[in-house]
Amino acid sequence: RLEHRFSDNWRLRNAFRYTERNNLNVGTVPFDFDETTGLQTRFPGRQDIDTQNYSLQTNLVGKFATGPVGHTLLFGVDLNRTDDQEVTGLDFSNPGIIDIFNPVYGALDDTDFDDLPLARNNESQTDRLGIYLQDQIDLTDDLILVAGLRYDTVERTNTNGITVFDAVETETTQNDDAVTPRIGIVYQPAANLSLYGSYS
Repeated sequence: RLEHRFSDNWRLRNAFRYTERNNLNVGTVPFDFDETTGLQTRFPGRQDIDTQNYSLQTNLVGKFATGPVGHTLLFGVDLNRTDDQEVTGLDFSNPGIIDIFNPVYGALDDTDFDDLPLARNNESQTDRLGIYLQDQIDLTDDLILVAGLRYDTVERTNTNGITVFDAVETETTQNDDAVTPRIGIVYQPAANLSLYGSYS
């Protein structure tokens, strides 16, 4: 976090955050179950999920007056990038059958879970940009109006790599954007009581 005060009324705030998540699941995946015999068919599986998230938030806050009306102006930019990778391996050629009523474990003990055929090989990158402007207007000592506008744009690129199901790598991109208005009002009839309503 970084904050710089230009004066008593104007300041710049900045925050950066990085998070990373690594998740590994190894085990068997149930597929076919015979209710008559109680036999469950399972295949060895492995799933690696790796996610990195970068966020940057910067805003400028200023206080000023136009005649008797006070203003608190907020202008900001949000930037975010998320990188996801999911790799799933499944070995359909090495089924393990277990009797759920009389289980004998260890049928898949000799399986090399690090070298399973790829069933899913997916990477995605999502970029987000948000720009916003808000004015908090002190109409009187007990009546405050808040009005703002925000623009968001998102781009997501998804890459499906080569697997046992897909012989060709494919890539798709999706873009979305929107403008969001916001308005709110706060009425403070007493020092310890505020009534408010907002719409976005």
